[in-house]
Amino acid sequence: MNCHVCGSISLKPIMHDGQFALVSSDIRPVTGKLALVVCNECGVLQKVIDPEWLTAVEQIYVSYTINHQSGGADPVLFNSVCGSAPRAEILVSLLKNRGGLKSQGCMLDIGCANGNILQRFAQHFSEWSLHGMDRSPFWRETILAIPGVDAHYSSLAETEGQRFDLIVMSHVLEHIPDPATYLRELRGYLT
Repeated sequence: MNCHVCGSISLKPIMHDGQFALVSSDIRPVTGKLALVVCNECGVLQKVIDPEWLTAVEQIYVSYTINHQSGGADPVLFNSVCGSAPRAEILVSLLKNRGGLKSQGCMLDIGCANGNILQRFAQHFSEWSLHGMDRSPFWRETILAIPGVDAHYSSLAETEGQRFDLIVMSHVLEHIPDPATYLRELRGYLT
């Protein structure tokens, strides 16, 4: 195994008694074991991508419910620049105010789930072509009903050579087994 960030093979196992309480990103208990290592080169703590981890991930996605505590609504956060607002509103406001985005373009939201970011983006950038991608098809019809959304994909391969001016990922990168390689691959999808 190589470091997920710098590629080093100098990894040190983190010893534990196996009693980590595993919790999914939708705040549900997960059964299974988690092996952790720290990279001696860059210092990043990371999961070992092994068969047990892959099995646990599949169990999570079978019953994953985004923001189930609030019925799917985006959590409200406080940001010193934007004030109190739903997380997607803060993200899109920051993109609008600091992102230097043109009035028209094409955006891909990877890990779009129920479309909170796509909905907010559509409100602020009505002339953009929006695309959502999520490995689960559960929210597909909801995503396609958002004004400005032209497509929903379950993988990058389905984009069939489409290029994007902006690719957004919120709470996604930590779920990617090899994030550095994935980010390098995404460069090829940007205009």
